[in-house]
Amino acid sequence: MSNKPNDGPVMLVPVDDEEVAARIVAAVLDGSSEREIAQRYGLSIREVRRIMVERLANISLEERAIEVGVEVARISEMQQRLYALTLGSDDATVICNCAQVWNRLSERKGALRGHDIAPQRRDDRLTILEAPKASANDRIREVIMGVINDPAHRPASKDGDVLEAEPIERSH
Repeated sequence: MSNKPNDGPVMLVPVDDEEVAARIVAAVLDGSSEREIAQRYGLSIREVRRIMVERLANISLEERAIEVGVEVARISEMQQRLYALTLGSDDATVICNCAQVWNRLSERKGALRGHDIAPQRRDDRLTILEAPKASANDRIREVIMGVINDPAHRPASKDGDVLEAEPIERSH
């Protein structure tokens, strides 16, 4: 036992590992840092992390369903407040901000329920690519090939028929 000034005697009560683990999880959820928790319970930070992983990984499907249900109910309550705030406002900025938050909450609620998978937000940027410009030689070659392969520019034979010529292919 230890005595502090103006405090009564302090008794140390032994607790089992389960109770320490439950207290550690509660402390983390209350916002205590790992370092604070380790000092409070005389553990290393590694041990605190190990306990957290063991406790949080052992959540049953029933516990997870309850957790999701509670979070969905909280989101619904926030949406009700947003709706009331929106109806009571004449400021377009407030109304738009409420609508934006409402949409985010709805996406989260749908994702939690698993039946309304929200689309992933992407910020696609379009890049305009210009086709490579043909060189002057390429343009001249195209004109010449067009003239050569056009039947109207082919010479006629002695009997008046247009001579058939095989198209000339370009060679590079």
